[in-house]
Amino acid sequence: MDTGTPKLLGCSASDAEEESSDLRFDAAHVAKNLAFAVKEIAVSEELPNRPAQIYLNVTTLEGTPYCIELSEAGYRIVGTAYDRIAPGENSNKSFESVAALLESISPLYTAAFGQALIHRLTAVQQEQEKSGGSPDQGLSSAD
Repeated sequence: MDTGTPKLLGCSASDAEEESSDLRFDAAHVAKNLAFAVKEIAVSEELPNRPAQIYLNVTTLEGTPYCIELSEAGYRIVGTAYDRIAPGENSNKSFESVAALLESISPLYTAAFGQALIHRLTAVQQEQEKSGGSPDQGLSSAD
């Protein structure tokens, strides 16, 4: 099993410009931003992707594959294999974000997200210390 860098598939900038409401842009953005916390994430190339309905293939850090539907209703699991919609396995529960969906099925996603957040906050703190600023610098009150 490949445990290297997650593979990404998405859309081109021209696709996003053609139709701003198109979910393909959202799916590509999700794939790019969550690649650190899953083994693989890609837009399905086999299932019929439409402007209002996209399918993502995701393998969690635990190694479990899922087919996830992205629509105006949100994100939901539609199968436990890539490019397969299994009516008996469809979750009736939709999530507002793919991150919320992943938190519900992948404890390792939650841990990876927490570690990434700690890493980013530490980097900000170190940058502030290096530049002589205080953690509160740049914050203003709405007097």
